[in-house]
Amino acid sequence: MFTNGGLGVALFEPFTDARFYSPWRPIEASPIGVGFFSQAGVNVIMNELMWIWAPSLLIGAIILFLRRKTTIRIN
Repeated sequence: MFTNGGLGVALFEPFTDARFYSPWRPIEASPIGVGFFSQAGVNVIMNELMWIWAPSLLIGAIILFLRRKTTIRIN
């Protein structure tokens, strides 16, 4: 729903064929085929690093920190 390409997401698929996009679409669609190995492909990878990988790693690190902090250690 957050990409600027494709057909949209079928949220209610068995009931309707309607496809939906988010009003905010910050993630660039990846070029298909040989175009992926071009400047456009590099731009997509950098965009995904910013919008997907960095926030995911940050959330994962926070969860890991909180889980280790609340773990009870029995000797």
